[in-house]
Amino acid sequence: MIASVVVDWVVPAILFVLVVIAAWIGILWTSSEELAALRSAPLFNGLSTRQLRSILATAHPVTFSPREQLTSQGEPGVGRVGPTPAQVARHRLVTCQTEETLAASRPHRSSSAEGRALKEVEMRLGNLRGRRTVWRLFAVAAVFALVSTACSKGSSSSSSSLTTVFVQKFRFHGMPTTLSSGYHQFLFQNKESFQITHEMIPVALPSGKTVQDIISDAKDKGADSEDDWLHIGGDFGSADTGAGVVETIYLPVGTYAIACWQTGTTTGDEHGPPHAAKGMVFQFTVT
Repeated sequence: MIASVVVDWVVPAILFVLVVIAAWIGILWTSSEELAALRSAPLFNGLSTRQLRSILATAHPVTFSPREQLTSQGEPGVGRVGPTPAQVARHRLVTCQTEETLAASRPHRSSSAEGRALKEVEMRLGNLRGRRTVWRLFAVAAVFALVSTACSKGSSSSSSSLTTVFVQKFRFHGMPTTLSSGYHQFLFQNKESFQITHEMIPVALPSGKTVQDIISDAKDKGADSEDDWLHIGGDFGSADTGAGVVETIYLPVGTYAIACWQTGTTTGDEHGPPHAAKGMVFQFTVT
């Protein structure tokens, strides 16, 4: 049981943590590379790390018409209108269709060398942002896969094969004497040849108790003896002759019994002795 818990839950949990850590390291590495790319441009090499992060956080694409003049070398103020004072602290990464460049949000004189450097920075940033997206998608996909695996294991462990148990002549048939711990699904059928109602109630047997104790208790106290035994997983619904009910219950390790405390008789009387008093009890063990 412990080995099953380790395989089903501990191992996926460890993998989940490792994947999250790997994705986080990848995102941090990408972020550091983005900062290094900005610092490589003369325009930004004097800014602090916080300012560079602010630039990356507030950067957004701006589209220009083809061959639109942004700035001219040696002509300050020519080209696009400069920013307002409130924009001075913000920098924008801009894209001019297939031509990529980087424009600061303060007026400055640009040179061809600076333009080439900024273009290179923008291209590096574009590649790094693509890597950041890949890392994020990897993390999301890995988490989804691990969660799906855990859920599938949980559902597979909770859904077992159907065990058919039926009653004839006030006796249970088809119930295994030994079951493994976990969820179990039972189909209980009433196959008596006469009209009567039966039930299949799973109860825990304390240490030292057997089905004979349930039978003796039923003989002494009648149907009220049912309350002397701890019910497990709720009660199965009753089934009339020819009918059946399906129930799923969780059974931990222990000793159990199924019993019927219905009081119907073969003649149709509804107030006879409980069927458990007639021996309609079956003991089994869960390991």
